[in-house]
Formats: sequence, C-alpha cells, structure tokens
Amino acid sequence: MPETEDSHSELPEFVPDRSLREAYFEASELGDAGLEARCPNFSALKSGKLDPYRDFSFLGRGERKQVFRTFDTRTDRWIALARLREDRGPDFYEAFIEEARMVASLNHPNIIKVHELAVDAAERPYFTMDLK
Repeated sequence: MPETEDSHSELPEFVPDRSLREAYFEASELGDAGLEARCPNFSALKSGKLDPYRDFSFLGRGERKQVFRTFDTRTDRWIALARLREDRGPDFYEAFIEEARMVASLNHPNIIKVHELAVDAAERPYFTMDLK
C-alpha cells in the first residue's frame, strides 16, 4: 500500500528510550580504553580483531564448492561454510553467488538457512549457512 500523509498519522509517536541514550553517551565518553574494558565483545567486533571463522574441518565437495564445518567466533556457534573450489576460477563466481542468493531467498523447514555471503581475503566468494 503506498504511503500517504494520512498513513503516518496512525503511527504512535516515537519516544526514545532514555536509558539507551544515556548508555550511548556514557560509552562515547569512555574513550577507546574505557569502552574496551566495559564492552570487550563490542570492541572486538568493531575493531575486526576477531578472526570470524576458526577450526575448519572438511565436510564435502560438489561440482562448484567445498563445504567445511567451522566455528563462527562472532555468534559463538558451529556453522557450515561453502567455498568455491580452488580449481574453479572467475567463470564460476556468478553461478556460485546466484546459488547462495537463491537458497537464501527460500523459506522452508527442510532448506538450510544462508547467513552470510561475502568475499574472503583471497578475493573468492563464500557463504555460511546452518550446520545440519
């Protein structure tokens, strides 16, 4: 339904959460050292110091990809990570990415959920998904 000026009048008035605003201002005044001491998980995520995936173990291989079991340090859970096979070059990039996006667009209990689609440090595409 297209938005009109009248449709906005039905929304409740936004009231900011005072405690969140106070926490934000307190954190912004702490400086980097104080913020890191108070919020170590946030600081690690923000700085990029966390190596997002560790403890890889090979699960299987298909025509385009290899799948590994790995630990996601950002969410503290085991996931599956699909990488384009080493012997597959740029000719396979688009098909690999389209596969990840197609699976991510589906919603069914018997279909694995895709979490992240990205490019690694070696400039090769990968995606992460539920580990089943």
